[in-house]
Amino acid sequence: MKHTSLYLEEGLLAEAGATLGTSGPTATVRAALEDVVRRRKLRELAAWDLEGLTPERLSELRQLHLVDAE
Repeated sequence: MKHTSLYLEEGLLAEAGATLGTSGPTATVRAALEDVVRRRKLRELAAWDLEGLTPERLSELRQLHLVDAE
């Protein structure tokens, strides 16, 4: 974990905290950063080409993954 100093607009911080349901600047900034990363991952996932992915093929891929994990 890194300790750093930031200049934050108090009104924006308060509004973000209310939106995110957090209390305190550290929790608010952390939740905002987590949300940004989550949104990027969701955009990347939405861009995947899943054409042809059937339940059977998904089952095969899961089995391959389990074998690789051993």
